[in-house]
Amino acid sequence: MEKRETIIDVFQNIVNKYPQNKAVVSRDWECTYEQLNNAANNLATKIENIVKDIQKPILVFCDSPKIISTSLFGIFKSRNIYVPVSNKTPLNRIKKIIEDCNIEYYIAEEEHKELNLSFINPYIEIENNSNFIYNGSKEDIAYIIYTSGTTGNSKGVVSQHKGLINTILERNRILNLKQYNNSIILMGLTFDGFFTSFLCPLVLGAIIYFPNDIFDFSALDYFFNNFKIYNILCTPTMFRTLLDLKNGFYLSKLNLVSLAGEPVSKDLISKSVEKFPTLQISNEYGPSENSICT
Repeated sequence: MEKRETIIDVFQNIVNKYPQNKAVVSRDWECTYEQLNNAANNLATKIENIVKDIQKPILVFCDSPKIISTSLFGIFKSRNIYVPVSNKTPLNRIKKIIEDCNIEYYIAEEEHKELNLSFINPYIEIENNSNFIYNGSKEDIAYIIYTSGTTGNSKGVVSQHKGLINTILERNRILNLKQYNNSIILMGLTFDGFFTSFLCPLVLGAIIYFPNDIFDFSALDYFFNNFKIYNILCTPTMFRTLLDLKNGFYLSKLNLVSLAGEPVSKDLISKSVEKFPTLQISNEYGPSENSICT
C-alpha cells in the first residue's frame, strides 16, 4: 500500500484524480472535490491568519452540511483541532467543552457573542489560497469529541491523524468499498461514527450524501429516490426504525449496513435476515476510546 500519512494527503490525491466528481451532496448544497478543496484552502488560509499557531482547538457549530464539510477539511489543513458541537447542544455543555479544551476560536453560520470567543467566518473569500501548502504530521491531533456519557461523565476523546487515517483506510479495505460505492450520513455529527461515515467515501472519490437532519426520515425519500446509495453506517436503533419504515423500503436499496454506537441485539439481526437475507451487516460497535486504529 502506498504510504500516506494523513487524511489530507489522501484527500489531495483524490482531488487531483477526480476534481470534477461530486464529493458532498445535500438537499440544498453540493460540491465537487475541487470545490471542496478550494473552500477548505480558503478557510485554512483564514485560520492561519487569525490563529497564527497550530494544534489549537477550534469549536465548530454543526449548522449545515456546507459548514461541516468546509470546516473539517479547513481545520485539518491548518493543522488545528476540530471540536464539533451540535446546534442543539445546551449552552452549559458547550461552555464546559470550551473550558476543558481551552478554546479561543469558533466557526459557525452566525456569531455567538455569548461565548466571548473569536469568531472565524467561513464564508469570507481570501485571495490567492489555491496554492495552500499543507505541512501536517501524522502525530497531529485531528479532533476532540465528547462522549455521550453513558458510562459516567462525558469526557473528551482525543484522536490523532495517524489513528484516523489507519481507521479509514482499513475500514475501506475490509469492507471492500470502492470509488463507486456512495453512502449517506446517518450518524450523529458530534460522534466518532460521523468521521467514519463522512471520510470513508471521500478518500475513494465516492459521493457522501448529507441530509440536513438525519432524524427527518421524510427527507430520506429525496436521497433514496434520486440517488444510488450502496451502504450506510447507523446505530442499531436507527436500523430498527429503517427496517419498519415503509416496510424497509430504504434498506431494500442497500448492499451493506454497518452498525455502531450501541450494542447489536440478536433479534435485530434475525429481523434483518428475515426481511433482507442478502443485505450484508457489519458490527462496528465499540467505545469511542477504542474506535481508532493506532
